[in-house]
Amino acid sequence: YYSRARNLHRAAQMMVDLHRAELPADFDALVALPGIGRSTAGAILAQAFQQPYSILDGNVRRVLCRYHGIEGWPGESGVQKRLWLVAEEHTPEAAGVTVVDYTQAIMDLGALVCTPKNWRCDDCPVMESCNAHQQGMVENLPTRKVRKKLPERETTLVAMIDETGALLLERRPPSGIWGGLWSLPEWQPSADENGQKLNHWIETQFGLNVTSYQKLDDINHTFTHFKLKIAPIVLRVTSLSTDRVMEKQPLFWYKADQFSQIGLPTPIKKVVSQIYPTVFEES
Repeated sequence: YYSRARNLHRAAQMMVDLHRAELPADFDALVALPGIGRSTAGAILAQAFQQPYSILDGNVRRVLCRYHGIEGWPGESGVQKRLWLVAEEHTPEAAGVTVVDYTQAIMDLGALVCTPKNWRCDDCPVMESCNAHQQGMVENLPTRKVRKKLPERETTLVAMIDETGALLLERRPPSGIWGGLWSLPEWQPSADENGQKLNHWIETQFGLNVTSYQKLDDINHTFTHFKLKIAPIVLRVTSLSTDRVMEKQPLFWYKADQFSQIGLPTPIKKVVSQIYPTVFEES
């Protein structure tokens, strides 16, 4: 989700460098662009260039699973391979119904009629030949993924506030969770109750002296593959030297009125809201 803008920007740069600032009308060239996969490339070629390429987005998968009675979670390789085969069988290759019209129609059918819930079979133009409708299986298709219990992780995020009320934030690496967004420095504590190890870490890593310490309410956040329990700590700090930490990228001191101008992940916004309760209120 957070990588879409970066992929779009990088793809635009590659089109300028490699394709004379134009969107390529070639499948291999399209899938080589960041953020464009097989289905997106097919949609571009079908709708922008009228080439007979198939698509298989979520709406189309649902239509095909129900129409053909295809069971099994669509994310499984075998099921996905079969879906691509039937998608290609349905895609027009010659005169008559154009690939542009078909591609838009099957996407709209899934988005407006053959929906995940509250499906409208009576309005479906292919109801009479739909396998799922005939067998009373509409509710059960596509087959849902069997959900496994997500592993749980814990971390401690440190909110350091200086004498001016500014908060020290750290930009995350481009890849991984919250890629490229601003977050709080992460500390992995050991079993010490007096906070001396934390103070030493703050001093050696950031050149700061801790003057006060406060624990905030824990925050629980669920990612696709795991659950994260965040233990936020607020530290009031002073600098041990004349060199501010903000000169050492990717660290930067931000004032409360700047938070709305930068990219903060939702859990970090929750932490910040505990420290600055009104900062994200709409004016």
